Amino acid sequence: MLCGTYRPDIVVEGKVIVELKAVAGTIKEHRAQTISYLKASALPVALLINFGLASLHVRRFDN
Repeated sequence: MLCGTYRPDIVVEGKVIVELKAVAGTIKEHRAQTISYLKASALPVALLINFGLASLHVRRFDN
């Protein structure tokens, strides 16, 4: 699935967008990127997963 010239990291069974990051914090641009992927698709759910923190951080967005 393409969103302009970008594509999500993973799309699970054509239903869930998964965007993976490994950064010190989940910044506005990463949230905006994930929301943009969700809005550009007909998929119901997107997950932003960040492995860069001391603990795993998962944020869910619904379309």
